Amino acid sequence: MPLPPPAPDPAPCPADRHALIIGGGASGVLAAAHILRADDRARVTIFDPNPRLAEGIAYGTRHPGHLLNVPAGGMSAFADRPAHFTEWLHAAHPEGGWTDRSFAPRMIYADYLRGLIAPFAGTGRLHHVTAAVTCMEDSAEGVWLTTEGGVRHHGDEAILAIGNQAPPPATEPWMTTFWDSFGTLNVPPDAPVAILGTGLSMVDSVISLLDAGHRGRIAAFSRRGLLPRGRRVHAPPPVATPLPDRITLRGLIRVLRANARATGDWRGVVDGIRPMTQDIWQSLSAPDKERFLRHARPWWDVHRHRMAPEIDGRIQAAIARGQLIVQAARVRVQDQNGHPVLTYRLRGRSETLTFRPAHVIDCRGSAGFDGSRNAFLAQLLASGRAVQDLRGLGLKVSAASELMSADGATSPRVRVIGPATIGAFWETVAVPDIRMQAAGLAQPVSA
Repeated sequence: MPLPPPAPDPAPCPADRHALIIGGGASGVLAAAHILRADDRARVTIFDPNPRLAEGIAYGTRHPGHLLNVPAGGMSAFADRPAHFTEWLHAAHPEGGWTDRSFAPRMIYADYLRGLIAPFAGTGRLHHVTAAVTCMEDSAEGVWLTTEGGVRHHGDEAILAIGNQAPPPATEPWMTTFWDSFGTLNVPPDAPVAILGTGLSMVDSVISLLDAGHRGRIAAFSRRGLLPRGRRVHAPPPVATPLPDRITLRGLIRVLRANARATGDWRGVVDGIRPMTQDIWQSLSAPDKERFLRHARPWWDVHRHRMAPEIDGRIQAAIARGQLIVQAARVRVQDQNGHPVLTYRLRGRSETLTFRPAHVIDCRGSAGFDGSRNAFLAQLLASGRAVQDLRGLGLKVSAASELMSADGATSPRVRVIGPATIGAFWETVAVPDIRMQAAGLAQPVSA
C-alpha cells in the first residue's frame, strides 16, 4: 500500500543525518531501507512523482503473470537475512506455498519493497515528496534540491537512484512503448502483432497477450534474434571458476567455455562467476570493455538474465505451435495510411520481406542517457555536473559511487546507486548487487 503523503513542511525530527534520495524505484527504496535500518537517528526524504514507491520499470507492472526472473531465495533486501523475502511471502501471502525456489509475481515484490520502509512512515524519519527534482546544488554545508514549483529542500547528502532511462513515448497510434504499457494492449485477439526486441520486455509482452486470450501471430525482431534462456526448477550448483591474474575478455570467454564443456551445464558456470563480475569488469581494459559491449553483451545478457521456468515453458510452447516467431533481422517500421508496415531482412539473407501487423510494441530497452525523458538528468549533464560513461549506459562515478563531474571532480555528498552505475561496476541491475550498494550507502558520508 502507498505511504501516506507527507505534510508540505514536515516537523523535523532529531537526526544526525538527512539523506535526500532522488528516485523511488527499487534502488531508491532499498537505499532508504538500509539507511533507516542502520541508523535510528537518520532521516530520509524520497523524491519521486509516482505516489506508489518501488514501481519503476522493474516492478511497476500490475500483471500477475509477470514473474521475477530470480527465485525468492535470491531476492532478500538484506544480505545478512537471505530468507527475508521468502519469510515475508509466507506471512503476506500464505496461500502461495512459497519456497526459496519460487518465482513470485513482480507486483508482489513491489509490495515487499514498500513494506521495508512502511514502518518508518509517520515517525518523522521518512518522507515522500511527490514532485520531480529540477536542480541540485552541493557544498561543504550540504545538498540543496529544487523541485517543480521552486521548492528547495536541504539535506546532508543526495543519492541518485534514477534507474533505467525510459525512451520517448511512441508517437504513432499503432505503436506502444513497453515502458509506458508494460505490454498491456487492446488489440483484437486474432490481430497480428510485431514486437521490436527479443529480451525480457518482449517476454512480458507476449505473456500479457497470451493471458488476454490473444490468438494472432506475434513476430518478435532483433538484430541477433537472441531469446533469454530459461532457468531450471532444479538448478545446478554454482561452479567455481579459476581466473588468471591478468584478466582479458578473450581469456575470460575461453575459461567460461571450457568450464561449461567440462560440467555439461553452463548455468552453474554463469551463476558461479556472478559474485566476481564487478571485480572482473573493473579489471578489464577499456578496449576489452568496448569489445564486450559491441560483441559479447547480447550473449551474456540472455544467459545471465534468464526466464522463470514456467514463463520459459509458455514461451517455448507459443514458439512450438507457431504463434510466436523470433527473428534475427534488421527492421524498418513505416506508417502507411495510418497502419504499420515492417520491412525486414533476415540475418544472412539478401531479400527484403514485409509484415503488416495491427500493432507494434517497442521493447528495445533503455534509451540510454542521451534520449532520457528525465529533465533533471538532462540538466546535470548539460551543466557538466555529471558526465556519461561507456556509450551513455550510465554516469561516471568513483569507486565509492560518488558522482563525477565533467572535470573529473567528485563530491562525497552526492552518490549514485543502481543501473546508473553500470559503466563503473557492470552488475548493478539485480537486487543482490543493488542491496550491496545500498549497504555501502548506509554508511554516512565523510564530508
